[in-house]
Amino acid sequence: MKRLARLLLMLLVSLFFASSAVARYLESDPIGVEDGPNTYVYVKGNPVNLVDPTGLFTPWNHNDMTKAAMSGTGNSCTNLPALVALVDKLPGSQNIENSHWHAMRPCHGSPEAAQRAFNSYIDASLKECTCEGLARALHAVQDSFARGHAGFQPWCGGTPSASHLWHDGNPSPQDRNGAINASAGLIRQFNDKCKCKD
Repeated sequence: MKRLARLLLMLLVSLFFASSAVARYLESDPIGVEDGPNTYVYVKGNPVNLVDPTGLFTPWNHNDMTKAAMSGTGNSCTNLPALVALVDKLPGSQNIENSHWHAMRPCHGSPEAAQRAFNSYIDASLKECTCEGLARALHAVQDSFARGHAGFQPWCGGTPSASHLWHDGNPSPQDRNGAINASAGLIRQFNDKCKCKD
């Protein structure tokens, strides 16, 4: 019940205080100090410059999960967390036809076709043996654990639903751990495949 009330509060605040054109909140976190003492943590303390127009895992979540996955893998891509977080900003990243980059499917596409496109995208990204390719693959894998994406949910463009926003901005410990473990496996796979190119 408490979670539903928080979701409804976030939705109401987004309707009243957010500019849908820039997806920017200039207000303190509507949930308040219940989620911690820093009520601007949802934008890393920078509500003027940081935005989340798509409702995907926040850049902070991608950054944090990638750092955790890198622990003990010996990967040489020191800027990998930032690269993974920035995939959402790549040209064409939010286009409907590229929904598989985020473990989703085009509005009228099938989950099976999206799964095939997702797998091909990850394979092609890893074959590049570059930090940028690894970052794209990691971003896709991490998004597959976000509840707003899980099971290749449809992406029709526009503004994500309140449920999508809530789940992607607040991953459960289980979702987060799943994304970290899958990311660590992908980093090890990259390290093995790309040894000769380091």
